[in-house]
Amino acid sequence: MRSMRFVPVLLLSLLGIGSGCNGSDCNKLAGAVATTFNLDFSRVDIKKQIKNGVVTAMIVEYVNDNVKGCIDPVTKMDTCPRPVKVVANAPLTAGSEHDLVNDGVIQRIMQDGSQFKDLDTGYIKFNGLSGDIDGEFYGTFEGGLTINGDFCGGVIDVNN
Repeated sequence: MRSMRFVPVLLLSLLGIGSGCNGSDCNKLAGAVATTFNLDFSRVDIKKQIKNGVVTAMIVEYVNDNVKGCIDPVTKMDTCPRPVKVVANAPLTAGSEHDLVNDGVIQRIMQDGSQFKDLDTGYIKFNGLSGDIDGEFYGTFEGGLTINGDFCGGVIDVNN
């Protein structure tokens, strides 16, 4: 009887049902901002922004696509809330901390208009810049609220 219970639990964990991260437990958000802001997300998009063949930024978006109607079924336009979006402007080096105060931003794109305060300190580190990568970020906002996150997944090239 015990093995019969194990099989559904194993299947659910392999499929990522209930994980909130599309089956990936390496995508996480935490910090003191969670006491003030809802940080629920269902997927993480990692994008490499390219203009005229040159990388201009890396973007990590924690997306909540559980909101009804945020992906248009016809146009596939994605207007889903982004409780956290981290933009790191180029140049970037894999494995090094990148200063977000001078060369990036941690922001919030929500339907309710809620926003983070200005960033006092912050960094992001990518352990690769293409293919399947992982990394982490940290920030402290004016007023002392902190945020930190881990991310992993495949990089999507976005040409502008």
